[in-house]
Amino acid sequence: MNQAPMNQFKFDEQGLLPAVVQDWLDGTVLMLGYMNQEAIAETLATKTVHFWSRSRKKLWEKGETSGHKLHVKELFIDCDRDTILVKAQPVGPTCHTGERACFFSRLDEQGRIGEPTTQDAFGGILEGVLRTIQNRRANPQAGSYTTKLFEGGHDKILKKVAEEAGEVLLASKGGKKEEIVYEVADLFFHTLIVLGYHDMALQEIYQELGKRFGKSGRIPAKIVYQDEHTLAFDDINPQAPVHTLVIPKRHVESVQDLGEADQALLARLLLTCTRIAKDKGLSEPGFRLIGNTGRDGGQTVFHLHFHVMGGRHMHWPPG
Repeated sequence: MNQAPMNQFKFDEQGLLPAVVQDWLDGTVLMLGYMNQEAIAETLATKTVHFWSRSRKKLWEKGETSGHKLHVKELFIDCDRDTILVKAQPVGPTCHTGERACFFSRLDEQGRIGEPTTQDAFGGILEGVLRTIQNRRANPQAGSYTTKLFEGGHDKILKKVAEEAGEVLLASKGGKKEEIVYEVADLFFHTLIVLGYHDMALQEIYQELGKRFGKSGRIPAKIVYQDEHTLAFDDINPQAPVHTLVIPKRHVESVQDLGEADQALLARLLLTCTRIAKDKGLSEPGFRLIGNTGRDGGQTVFHLHFHVMGGRHMHWPPG
């Protein structure tokens, strides 16, 4: 691996840069540390966050003793080239206190540290609204719209979600952006009511989206093969030592959407699967080829894809 040119960074007189670490899913600021040239190089090489300890005067990997590592998703540098932003996937709590992030104490208007701890710095506006919803459920308030929804029960909440979804459809059909914004905001709010009813966190939704789509709609995985019609990449959540996905470049929701005119595409997909198996050394021991269709079939990403899996003995039935 080529080393990063360190002369592009503006280190301080101690040879350090502050590094802000964010949760890649919801933007929560997890911690602040300091990196020198060695820490940057190790972070780039290992894809886990390394810092320079100013007190111990040594390089250290976050989570090297606790196991609560930070897996790097993306790195950014600020406009002055003197501060690094790390977008990372945390394993367990980041703070040594056991809190999810290190910023859990609020300063009041006089600048004094408040008690008790708060999660208000975590996430963004959606998390803030959900916290208010959860508070209204736990502590009903007279005249509160949210309280009235909870008092009306589950069916009333679901009816409102259906109504607001319909309003979004009508606003979109009308084409007026201000109406679309207003109705989508209403739908978001009532969907958060559903999460509050089930005592669920937005982090659970973010994790599911992260598993499905990676970052910014791009595939955050290693592309191992592509041609004019197909693309193959290693699964970001592998279920076997070898686990590669093969997809068509043209959108097809599932095999049920293939027609007579798609025979050549289906043949190309299967040939790509066998090529991947050969390249991965699976031809001789064998491999499993899986194509999930529909929700009961286990399909969670609604773009046609085949799983090429191997490197271990496959059991039957699969589940």
